[in-house]
Amino acid sequence: MRPNSPFHIRSLFPACLFLLALPTMAQQPAVVPDTSELSIRPYGSFRGHMALYNEALELQQNGSRVGFEIRFKVQKVTYFATSELAINLFRNDISFSASASTNGGFLTVDQGQANQVFATRLGYIGADLGKCGQLTVGKQWGAYYDVSGYTDRFNVFGGQASNSYNGGTDGGLLGTGRADQAVVYRNKFGPVSFAGQLQFRSVVNEEMVDNYGGSVQVQLTKGLKVGGGYMKTELGNYFVENTAGMDGEPSIWVAGASYGNSRWDLAATISGQTNGDFSTVLDTSGIALQSVVYDGTGAEAYIRFKHKAWAFSGGFNYYLPTFDENEGLAKDFTLQYVVLGAEYHPGRY
Repeated sequence: MRPNSPFHIRSLFPACLFLLALPTMAQQPAVVPDTSELSIRPYGSFRGHMALYNEALELQQNGSRVGFEIRFKVQKVTYFATSELAINLFRNDISFSASASTNGGFLTVDQGQANQVFATRLGYIGADLGKCGQLTVGKQWGAYYDVSGYTDRFNVFGGQASNSYNGGTDGGLLGTGRADQAVVYRNKFGPVSFAGQLQFRSVVNEEMVDNYGGSVQVQLTKGLKVGGGYMKTELGNYFVENTAGMDGEPSIWVAGASYGNSRWDLAATISGQTNGDFSTVLDTSGIALQSVVYDGTGAEAYIRFKHKAWAFSGGFNYYLPTFDENEGLAKDFTLQYVVLGAEYHPGRY
């Protein structure tokens, strides 16, 4: 699970459960639990920023979320379940944080939760089998993101050139970000860790498996690792034949390196995609005409220096689409920007 900045209410939560159970405790027979370990971990992260753009100021959300994780152990197997909800903290639709999106659609836009106060961000169950690996099922950070997430660490911006959140989505349908309806197996042997992923999300494309892929990472030295990932999506002939610019099923790859110690965090990724991203062509009045799919390559870099309560960060995103100019996209259509940031942490939370 992607790390957050959790707040813990361990002492309060059990007390609430105890009070709720008091009316029925006298009527319930004694039960011997079949587990030796049980833990419930609530967490949350509340984020916002003030954005100055188009000559105006706007208070924006920035990926606020709340969630909880339940873990219990039966013999040598640890079972767990996680549910995480995005919070529309300021009730606005625009955010400069790509990972804040809860739209999982691709071409067929899925925005049913966009304006709600709460929206599904993660939801999965799993089992930790020890040396036999870990299996998780549901909406979760995918195998591809194990590598593409190396550079997706800015407080605002970032993640737009690694093909994690293509088409303004959370990477759900393509399986590159928070993958929808995914089964992921992860394991580690010495310095090598790997993940395999399958998605079973649709019955309309005549495919048993809708996405497949995985990633491999190698720990070279303490703090330094390299990795690569790949995802292939089966959309069906209808989408391929009726979408401008599309000449096949989406395939996406990424390679990267990451290093971290007590003071420095450094990371870089390079990625490429075929038929894996799209943009909407507008007419002169701003009305959407059609979606155009294109290929593209991208690179991201991230650097962060920590000193006591302060941290300073920097990096860039560069994304170069390739397409037929007759499809209506501007010939200089690209994405490139530099990010500079500073943080001050007054306390642990």
